Amino acid sequence: MTEFDIKDKINYNIVEECGNFMKILFPVLLVINYILIDSAVYEFDKIMLLAFAISFISVFVNISQDKNDKNITKKCVSNFLVILLLINVIEYINSNIAKLMLLDNNLFNLSIMGIVGFVIIPGIMAYLPFGLPKVLNPFIVNIADKNKTQKIDKLIDVSKLSNQNLTKFQEDKSYFYNDNMELEIRKPEVIYVNNDNKEELMESICQEMFRILKVKHNKFIEAANFKEPENLEEIKMLSNKYGSYLESCFNKKEEFVNLCDKRIKYIQNHYNSAKVGREGEEYVDKELLLYDNFYNLSNIRIEVKDSNGNLQSIENDNIVISIYGVFVLEVKNFGTTGNYDIEIERDGRWLKKYRNNRPVETMKSATSQNNRHIALLNRYINQILNRSIDNYIDADGIVVIANDKISIKNKSENQKIFRASEVYPYIRKQSIKLSKTEMDLLKTSLLRDKLPIKEYPIYDYRRELIHNFNKFCDLKNTTIKNLNIITRELDI
Repeated sequence: MTEFDIKDKINYNIVEECGNFMKILFPVLLVINYILIDSAVYEFDKIMLLAFAISFISVFVNISQDKNDKNITKKCVSNFLVILLLINVIEYINSNIAKLMLLDNNLFNLSIMGIVGFVIIPGIMAYLPFGLPKVLNPFIVNIADKNKTQKIDKLIDVSKLSNQNLTKFQEDKSYFYNDNMELEIRKPEVIYVNNDNKEELMESICQEMFRILKVKHNKFIEAANFKEPENLEEIKMLSNKYGSYLESCFNKKEEFVNLCDKRIKYIQNHYNSAKVGREGEEYVDKELLLYDNFYNLSNIRIEVKDSNGNLQSIENDNIVISIYGVFVLEVKNFGTTGNYDIEIERDGRWLKKYRNNRPVETMKSATSQNNRHIALLNRYINQILNRSIDNYIDADGIVVIANDKISIKNKSENQKIFRASEVYPYIRKQSIKLSKTEMDLLKTSLLRDKLPIKEYPIYDYRRELIHNFNKFCDLKNTTIKNLNIITRELDI
């Protein structure tokens, strides 16, 4: 049984015992109350004695609830005096009700006054020592809180700290802390990268983020050293205002850590995708280098006019030119972690099936992504070779899986999904479509028309992190200084 379980059990037992005691106290008060008002005279000495007895019960109730409560003396005295006063007022009213009963011959009125005077009022008195502390004690604590915090108010100002906390952060927005530690939304900074420099640049940015945030062993050192005080609950009990303030400071720490974690994961994901993509392309190129009877052109980007005469940019991982035709390879290094497999259904849908019983996910089809590029490339190829509809040549699209970790189940007859080792055997099975002269012409033309690799936008959060890290450090230092003042003034 934990410490909390024991406390809960003790509190439950106190409540249960109070309930049992009320069952005894109520009939006793019925009798005492009848004796006191039987003569319809307010007898001060006897009523005061009863009031003292009930008031003392409230003192024991308070003490039994929490003996270590620093406000226990004020609670006991306040409850004692209030109950003492209330019993006297109640019995004064009750004696007057008894007088009315003696003067009134109406049985209906007599029965109502009898129930009020001899049942309801004793019930109220029996409830007072247990019910009144629940109402009065929070009020007493608030008064004590105000008295204790007046001196602290002169030393520190906690009113400016924002209580708003964000838990979700969007990638297309930047968040900057203001002086009140409230996050202001701004337009994010953008950098442009291509597939050649993306991996190196993302790794460099990620390392810079770690340096900014002083990250070691995947821990934000500044945040890790900023821990809630063990006596936070005691501070909250003594001063709800400053307890809540300290709680807000540590909530801000969690908000800051979540934001930083989101930013680092964003850059790491781009780094990982670039690394996995580069490794996949190298894997496929290494396999194709085993053969020397075709041309393998990597990362070819050209512009081709569509049917409307508009220039369209197309980019291909590999274009293989052989006597057996032109083959466009879309390299995919799926499943390098080995935690899922892929199934392509008859209708062409791509499904990601996890090995740990996670729900199946629908993937973006790698084949459909390649088909648009092939359609435009066909237009380019046939223009270069001066071929018409009579001898038109179609490039063959192949999705190449660049590792042996993932399992691929292809149920579609219209999609060609191969591993790298299967590409050349597939090419060799095709009929001859090009001459050596046409192969050379296509190679020369593609290299001549090749454009620089396309650049893609990436959000750059470095300025955001530098600003927020400095604000967080200021918050941390201020909180530690204020915590020392609070604990000193509250005598903790």
